[in-house]
Amino acid sequence: LVPEHIAWKVDGKKHEELGKELRQEVQNTSGRFLISSEALSSMNSTGIEKFLGLWDEKIDEVIFTVRPLYKSLPSAWQQSIKGGNLNSVFDYFERLRSSRAERDGLWRTYSYGQNIKNWSAFTNVKTVVVGNKVSNDLWRNFAQAANLPEDIDSNIKKKGSNVSLNFEGTEFLRYLNQMMKDKAFEKSARQLIAQKYLKKFILPLAHDGRGVKIGVPPSLSALVQQWNEEEISLLNEFSCEVYGEPDSLKMSEDTEFRLPDNQDVIAELAMQLGTYLSQKPDDT
Repeated sequence: LVPEHIAWKVDGKKHEELGKELRQEVQNTSGRFLISSEALSSMNSTGIEKFLGLWDEKIDEVIFTVRPLYKSLPSAWQQSIKGGNLNSVFDYFERLRSSRAERDGLWRTYSYGQNIKNWSAFTNVKTVVVGNKVSNDLWRNFAQAANLPEDIDSNIKKKGSNVSLNFEGTEFLRYLNQMMKDKAFEKSARQLIAQKYLKKFILPLAHDGRGVKIGVPPSLSALVQQWNEEEISLLNEFSCEVYGEPDSLKMSEDTEFRLPDNQDVIAELAMQLGTYLSQKPDDT
């Protein structure tokens, strides 16, 4: 619908027909509708105005679901390593520091307060806070914000949720990415080898809950807290309604990141990677 205004690279022509189908479906409905897309949250004012102008019916409110920066930023780093990137967690946060003033680059996605401010210039913004612990309260808060039924069994089962990598596993995956790049592997081969390694060794370890949970490096915790305070202030100022506690977005002692100290996990990962790399390649 508005590919040129999305923060990351989007092939607009590839999904043009889907966009037409969506608009037709919305125009044919006589009831309320809800369009859900993470990409919409990061648009600038020009993109927001163009998107809102696509619909015959006025979109009278927007709902933001907001996670704490101390969770979303480390999660984004491990996701980038899954995608083949090579930056250490310290380099990653340095990039965030350098682009913070302009709210450019990654901040177009993660500056939730600024994004709420951008949308509030065009429509009412309700904010649902995803705090320290995800619980059934999250569904109730969203249901209230969206005027949806609250009495739905929304028990969140850990087994079916998206599993985050631990710090040790992410570092070994980053090493593998670097090694394959140094050896000039083709991109398709790098992706295949990394995905197999991830599925066979890294994810099982993460599912077992072993290793260190990725977080904000201790040397940067005060800076991230400052960023959080700035975003929370904008959230409170420009949201017409807030569901959940904005204070739960703040860092606390039990959310601090510690460097790995379990040598058993590191030794196991090293042995697994050595074994994996010594295997003869199959036909794939």
